[in-house]
Amino acid sequence: MAMNWLRMLAVAAAVLAGQTTVCGTAQAQAQAAAPSPRAVELAERMMKVVGIERQVDAMVAAMQPMTMSQPEFAQLPSKERQIVLDTVREVMRDTFTPELVRKMVPVYAKAFTEDQLAAIVAFYESPAGQAAIQKTPSLVQASMALAQELVPAAQAEIERRVCEKVDCKGIGPPKKS
Repeated sequence: MAMNWLRMLAVAAAVLAGQTTVCGTAQAQAQAAAPSPRAVELAERMMKVVGIERQVDAMVAAMQPMTMSQPEFAQLPSKERQIVLDTVREVMRDTFTPELVRKMVPVYAKAFTEDQLAAIVAFYESPAGQAAIQKTPSLVQASMALAQELVPAAQAEIERRVCEKVDCKGIGPPKKS
């Protein structure tokens, strides 16, 4: 019953954690040649200093209002809803995040030069970088709230535009006079 939104939550977690921004090209490069030990060390250090665990926790917390508004979730008894929320947090913390880091370290180590990784780490260890890290959870929550507000209008606009181009529900596109 609640499995569809759980799958969606897992996918969204990867995206919103900000650690999947390196797309297929970087993944293909990661397979081409092994990164240097220094690049791996710097990528691991970067993952640690940015606090991916906190980011995923913040993202999960930010998604709770959307999760709780899903019909499948709303139909569950209160106790079961809490069990689902707790289990999602546990899996994200205990399984998903460590596996994400394990898989992303070589991707980052291949996508950036050692000098670039060192500069990225230096930034995140700086006061400005620490401020960015500390403010990211609240920014993610604000972004999620804004996105939740914008989704209905976007869905309506998508439907309107699609229906201008194709037959929607037996009604063709508007006739031009």
